[in-house]
Amino acid sequence: MPDEDRSQRTEEPTPKRLEDARKKGQVPQSREIASAMVLVVLAGGFAGLASTATLGLLEATHAALSGHWVLHWDAHALTSEGWLPAAWTWLKAWGMWALPAWLLAGLAVWLITGPVWSTAPLKPDPKR
Repeated sequence: MPDEDRSQRTEEPTPKRLEDARKKGQVPQSREIASAMVLVVLAGGFAGLASTATLGLLEATHAALSGHWVLHWDAHALTSEGWLPAAWTWLKAWGMWALPAWLLAGLAVWLITGPVWSTAPLKPDPKR
C-alpha cells in the first residue's frame, strides 16, 4: 500500500491553464485581507476624524430637529433651504468614512487579484 492516497495527488497548473483561468475571471481572492485593510483604515480614520465627524453630525441633527431645514416636496425642495443643504451636510459627515472604506476595499481586491476583467462568470449556462 503506497504512503500517499492516489486521489490526493494533483498536478501543477501549466502557464496556459493559469492564463485561461485568469481570462475567465477565476483568480484566488482573500476576503480577509480586504476586510482587514478596511478595518485598519477605518480605525485610523475614526481616531483622526472622530471630532470632525461628530461635529458635522451634531450640526446636521440640530438643524433637522430645530426646524432649520424646511423639507417640502415641491419646487422649493432644491433651494438653499431645502433638501440639498440637508443632504450635503449628512454626506460630508458620513462620506469621510464611507468613501475611503469603499475605495480601499476595491484597492485591496485589485492588489490581490490584479487587473482582471471578465464577463464569463456572468454568462448564463443553459446546459445546466
